[in-house]
Amino acid sequence: RATTWWALGQCFLMSGIVGGLIFLFPDKFLALFTHEEHLLEVAVPWMHIMVIGFMAFAAGNVFMQVFNTAGDTTTTMLTGIATIWLVQQPLARILSGSLETWDLFGLHLSIPGVEGLGAFGIAWAMVVAILARLVIFFPYFLWGPWYRKRVL
Repeated sequence: RATTWWALGQCFLMSGIVGGLIFLFPDKFLALFTHEEHLLEVAVPWMHIMVIGFMAFAAGNVFMQVFNTAGDTTTTMLTGIATIWLVQQPLARILSGSLETWDLFGLHLSIPGVEGLGAFGIAWAMVVAILARLVIFFPYFLWGPWYRKRVL
């Protein structure tokens, strides 16, 4: 447990520094990959959104590796499946405005889209899924069943 807290501190420190630099200077970071103006117009706001999820992503990875190493791989698998397929994917469709109707098991559902987000809705959906993963992992870490797993 002490190692986990240490790793979380290191991840928050490093992702805070790197995320802060990317947030303040996204054009400099993106210049490593492209100089095309039309691409930078989309990439800079995208990076601003994704920086929000960087620290939660780092912490989520620490928890995931701690649980996996302790032998509790089912929890990380189910959390990953749930946050990707039940949170990220539907939310990306809704927030991007690309989903007007949803046919689910024969039900025809009308889904209100969020106008104006477009591709940025996908970035926000990713951040929400990352935060959802952390919201599941942190209480589970404190609760402690992963700590009592026995690896055979």
